Amino acid sequence: MAQQGYVFLQGGADEFIDAVSYNGSSSDFQLQQDWRSTFADDGTVISLVTWIKPAASISGTNQGIFGLFEGTSDPDGIVLRIDSTGSFNGTLVFGIGASGSLDHRLHSTSFSAGTSLFTCIMICLEIGNNTGSAIKHMYMNNTDTSPTLNPASASGHTIPSVGYPVIGNNNNGGDFFNGCIGPIWMTDEEIDFSVAANRQKFTDAGNFGHIKDLGEDGSRPTGTQPKIYIKGNATNIAQHGSLSGSGTLTRGNLTNCATRLRVI
Repeated sequence: MAQQGYVFLQGGADEFIDAVSYNGSSSDFQLQQDWRSTFADDGTVISLVTWIKPAASISGTNQGIFGLFEGTSDPDGIVLRIDSTGSFNGTLVFGIGASGSLDHRLHSTSFSAGTSLFTCIMICLEIGNNTGSAIKHMYMNNTDTSPTLNPASASGHTIPSVGYPVIGNNNNGGDFFNGCIGPIWMTDEEIDFSVAANRQKFTDAGNFGHIKDLGEDGSRPTGTQPKIYIKGNATNIAQHGSLSGSGTLTRGNLTNCATRLRVI
């Protein structure tokens, strides 16, 4: 039975998935495992899904959400962030390349994320295609954010070495995220998020930011284990996707989010 956006499971017990709280000044998750090659080639289609709940308004802030970065302290790479530089103000950006001038960037000035409920972010981007036919989607819950594709060139990727996964900052000692981040689900296959049924493999049909049961290894939405599926609480957050995750793992100044994601 559904009531006010919540689903009550059989027996009256609700089911939840953990999210991690990042303090806006020093929190981060980093795994020193090179995952660059999976996403490096032009023509690769990246699908990325995550959930965020900022602790304060995102207006006027630069905040790193997730990325595959060039080493342990370099902000260049594949990045999902909130950007308020220049004419941007609380803009959601997903891009590839040097942090200051991304070679391939999808961004939306229509993005918003409240502080009381989680917002599910769903992105699909084709790397290295600078034409109008490029695959490009960016949704917040079930709302199309009407993103702009702004490639600097037809070449979509300029990371010469490694791609280490980092959550909660820009991998350069700044732009720390302030709030909660749920699971990170990312793979190298197209998911057409313009189709409601595809969005609802991950979240609810409304705008409550709930999460679907993605399966222990993240394979439930597509039938295939994603390359990256990072989930857990502050003490056990780890990689559950198909890519190896045996490198040095840092869970820096993380706490459990006071609000857990409701499974529907």
